[in-house]
Amino acid sequence: MHRAVDISVGSLSPTINWGTLKHQEFLLPPKEQQAKIAELLWAADEMVERLIITGKKLFDLKKTFFRNSIKSEIFIPLFKLANISYGLGQPPEKDDNGIVVIRATNIKRGKIIEENLLRVRASAIPKGKNVELCEGDIIVVRSGAYTGDVAMIPKNWEGAVGGYDLIIRPIRAKVNSI
Repeated sequence: MHRAVDISVGSLSPTINWGTLKHQEFLLPPKEQQAKIAELLWAADEMVERLIITGKKLFDLKKTFFRNSIKSEIFIPLFKLANISYGLGQPPEKDDNGIVVIRATNIKRGKIIEENLLRVRASAIPKGKNVELCEGDIIVVRSGAYTGDVAMIPKNWEGAVGGYDLIIRPIRAKVNSI
């Protein structure tokens, strides 16, 4: 490569003249070693191809196993096991001493983090909205960069309110989420 650059002509679109290239000399291993190197490269190429085929077969096997394992399961719609509601949506007036709002930005990989917690005035939370969180509730992020992330509410976050996200409250008589 370095030699090709050295013998190229032109600056914007460099090319190599055949007349110059045909006089270049390259060091090559003896023919016997070339044959051995070629054998090694072909064997490595064949191994890569086999690994690709094996990977595809493993993926298909996993997919088949999953499909077969769920065939015997009984599926129950979520709404029969839990009450599903939306959180506050647009948060009311901020209050540094108010109630904590658990927002999408406070949920990371299944856990609630305390960075940038928003607190709102308790009296500004709409009555009957049912956004107060209980131990065992599950928050599902429904938009933005964290869409699909979830977190279960532990005892120490009881009384906080859900932000813009979905709140899934298991029906305690049917599901024990604690």
